[in-house]
Amino acid sequence: MAPGLGAATPVEARVGLRPVMAAGRPLIARVADGVVVATGMSAYGLTAGPYAGLLAATLAMGEKPPLDLAPYGL
Repeated sequence: MAPGLGAATPVEARVGLRPVMAAGRPLIARVADGVVVATGMSAYGLTAGPYAGLLAATLAMGEKPPLDLAPYGL
């Protein structure tokens, strides 16, 4: 498929980490004044990330999220 790659020299390598919280659930919470985090979704980040972003934005705007975030807090 790509015969030129056989003689190629690697220039750099990158790794995409998928962080997960020790408790096995994501962290979506206000952690300080003006700081909201949404992380630790592991492999589900690509699926759940957009909704977690919506929840984080809701927190950042000082609005009530559409679901109870207590299980995902600190």
